[in-house]
Amino acid sequence: QVGYQGRVADMIQITGDVGGFSVSAQVEADGSDSHSAWGIATGLDVGSVSIGAFYRDDGSASTTHVGAGTTLAGVKLGVEFGDSSAGTDSWAMAAKISGISVTMDEGSDGMQDVSANYTIDLGGSALRIIIVDNEPADTVLGLQWNYSL
Repeated sequence: QVGYQGRVADMIQITGDVGGFSVSAQVEADGSDSHSAWGIATGLDVGSVSIGAFYRDDGSASTTHVGAGTTLAGVKLGVEFGDSSAGTDSWAMAAKISGISVTMDEGSDGMQDVSANYTIDLGGSALRIIIVDNEPADTVLGLQWNYSL
């Protein structure tokens, strides 16, 4: 998604492969003579390591993110770093071990957050147990039930 997850009314996106790289580019229009934002993203697999990066400029700030992920001995690991010209830098680390997903991050708010979840397959539906400790908020324990028709 070229580093942008919002809905955009007028945009062009091109996605493809160049050599061993996956590449996506996006330009958004705002009705003026110029573009309102643009972004480019790429990814590359090197052995068992997947590496991705994107750059986005919306006219008021630019953002760059770089991340990597791999699976070692059945353990999924990932890391991501972000830098913004607005000073809202971020980072995240994630691991999935025996079905338990754990994430620790520091977002643009400068607060560190930790979360963990475990999904139990109920045959046609699933129950997810979630625990979240978002600084400075209290710790939250939750249950999520998913069912597909």
